[in-house]
Amino acid sequence: MTRDAWSPARGPESIGPFPFPTVYNPGREPGSSPVTILPLPNISSVSPSSFPAGNFTLTVDGVGFVSGSVVSFDGTPRSTTFVNITRLTVPVFASDLTSARQIAVTVLTPGFPESTSAPLTIAVIPPVITSITPSSVAAGELGTTLTVNGTGFSSSSVISVGGTPHLTQFDAATGSVSTSILASELTTATTLDVTVADRGITSNVMKLTVARPSISSLTPSSINAGSAALTLTVHGTNFVPSSKIVLNGTELTTTVNPDGSLSATLTTADLEVPRILPVVVRNTAGAESFPALLSILSPGQPSILQINPQTITAGAQSQELIVTGINFLTSSRIAVNGTPRQTTFVSSNELRTTLTAADLATAGSLSITVVNEDGTISSPVTLTLTFNGPPPPRRRSAGH
Repeated sequence: MTRDAWSPARGPESIGPFPFPTVYNPGREPGSSPVTILPLPNISSVSPSSFPAGNFTLTVDGVGFVSGSVVSFDGTPRSTTFVNITRLTVPVFASDLTSARQIAVTVLTPGFPESTSAPLTIAVIPPVITSITPSSVAAGELGTTLTVNGTGFSSSSVISVGGTPHLTQFDAATGSVSTSILASELTTATTLDVTVADRGITSNVMKLTVARPSISSLTPSSINAGSAALTLTVHGTNFVPSSKIVLNGTELTTTVNPDGSLSATLTTADLEVPRILPVVVRNTAGAESFPALLSILSPGQPSILQINPQTITAGAQSQELIVTGINFLTSSRIAVNGTPRQTTFVSSNELRTTLTAADLATAGSLSITVVNEDGTISSPVTLTLTFNGPPPPRRRSAGH
């Protein structure tokens, strides 16, 4: 030990502003002042020693650190925070973690040799999707937020939906990522591939279902033909505010009810003919439900109870015929001798038509029936056409 390092007159010599391990000068009396010696900078550990993704702070522990010490990555100095003589910290960025490798971490201290190196392992863990929320969305929605859950995500992660990269947000608290899906992406019933790319690696694929509307029931499910206008209610799933009820190809004015069902008014014209009508729900041009069937039921075979008049003089001019009975429809037709005529529907119990002069020209009878749209025909009723000529001459009896 030289006198420059220590002398009785000067007392202990300290290099640097912090206390360090001490040794005593050989030959000095016990209790003499020690000489403080600065140890060589040396790394004992780095924490964490490996990291999968994202920005984080690396802690470097060791000895011999001073406020001017700088942490170096593979020989490149990094911005360093001095905590104390045994600890330094340095930020690590996502850009440092783009490939799997091992970084040599050293400490550079002015006036001292570079420390021994400690390895920092960059383990690039591939992004893996475990679930997406929601996993299904109705076609025609105005847009939604998609949250992707999994592992290996970071602030550099990018969600792709249907092959299109989306602006992505990383939630450091949950490790999930999220993005917004626009209405323009939800116009057609389909499935969209969802992936996450991070540090050049693409995750597994999850399927986002863009669901067509689905009808579970109709209220009512059947209606008697000839009924007055009424409200049809459609129950189901994946309905949206713009959903429309389509009856037999015709879009109806549709109301979205508080319980999520849809309703529309069926007119008397919709209900006049016995038949089965397809009902679908249309969210968009590319997203319709499968059809549910609405039955317009026949009231049964029509039956004539009375005709008025029942007798007409042959040779009369045209005349109105009134037919009363049951099970008449707005589409029912009065037939004369089997030929349907232009008919006025008065009610389900009354029809009217006009008999022409040709119908009434010759004495005899006419067969009157009622024909419904479903092909059912009433039993015939006879309309009598009486003779309208002069009475036949009386025969004289022979004289005696």
